[in-house]
Amino acid sequence: MVGKGIWGGVLVSPLIGILVGLVAARLRKLPAGGRVFFSLVALYGATYLFGLAVGLGDLVTGVNRGEGSHRIPSAVILQSAVGFLWGLTFMGYIVVLWPLSYLNCWLIWKQADAPSEPIGSGGNP
Repeated sequence: MVGKGIWGGVLVSPLIGILVGLVAARLRKLPAGGRVFFSLVALYGATYLFGLAVGLGDLVTGVNRGEGSHRIPSAVILQSAVGFLWGLTFMGYIVVLWPLSYLNCWLIWKQADAPSEPIGSGGNP
């Protein structure tokens, strides 16, 4: 089955999102140029981590293993991660995903800067 290897990335993706969100919230005081650059770094970092997880899933499930195949475990994992970065950059996905990454980070920064209210203070007397 061709799609088995991607499940490693799918299962880890919520953790990647939480990690990126926590880092973005800490860097909310960056100037505008720094925020734009951070959103690019966050996109590439998340893509790399997703690729590592897919590579690990590929290695564990043996998706690309066949008779006579001699796979180097670290190469299987890194090949997937580099492949995702390559696809992000050279297939043009960066054009669409970078603005979405910035929007995601902007929403995190806006929420992190918002004053917090105690739960249950819905404004009713």
